[in-house]
Amino acid sequence: MAFEQIKQVRIADEIAKQIEDQLIKGVLKPGEKLPSERELSKLLNVSRPSIREALHKLEARNILSKDPGGSARVSDNMGESFTDPLMALLVNNYDAPFEMLEIRYVLEGMSAYNAALHSTDKDKEIIKQRYADLQKNYDEKKADEEATADIEFHLAIADASQNAMLVHLMRSLFSVLHKSVLFSFSVFYTKPSVRLTLPDQHRAIMDAILAGDAELAREKMQEHILSIDDLLRHSRELSRSEPLTQNRLKNMKN
Repeated sequence: MAFEQIKQVRIADEIAKQIEDQLIKGVLKPGEKLPSERELSKLLNVSRPSIREALHKLEARNILSKDPGGSARVSDNMGESFTDPLMALLVNNYDAPFEMLEIRYVLEGMSAYNAALHSTDKDKEIIKQRYADLQKNYDEKKADEEATADIEFHLAIADASQNAMLVHLMRSLFSVLHKSVLFSFSVFYTKPSVRLTLPDQHRAIMDAILAGDAELAREKMQEHILSIDDLLRHSRELSRSEPLTQNRLKNMKN
């Protein structure tokens, strides 16, 4: 018979693991402030020195950072491999907006589908609030604010998917996605008739999720992505007789 010795788990390691689990599940977000050492000590029923040791371990791994006042928060550069200098070069290439749309078509179609199936009541309230914020900026015609609100609406749907990997992929792409969305909005503002369709598209996505209709939610999200691709291609007057991205996206749908 072969037995292995049972290793004792240090309290600080268990605390660190719980914080990591909150990150993986998307409960804690990049830049979010953690409760104070005293609050964590009460929540976890452990000593403050154990809390402090756990926080130091996570700081050493660049998972947490310290504010000037000493408060711990989730590092803002989590997932920075998606936004390194090479990614910046890719984003500036001519086809980048369309390649980004291909990524969004796949990820956000899945995101909407899962959100319709798994979103909680709290998730749904957040999606409705993000839609209201988006509509407010749409009415005020502020392109940069509207682009940010648009991303927050889509990220709220990703959060509601309850798929930790999907949530982190979407949030890691946030800064790159912002450039892509802002470029799209700069085009929308030159096409008022097209811009008028956006609230209805977003509303249709939200309504399908709130109704729990997963297939319809995915369909409406992917129709939304395809409409953006179509608009951007017409605005650039591309010479390709058969737009590459449109073909790819339609093939993915079939």
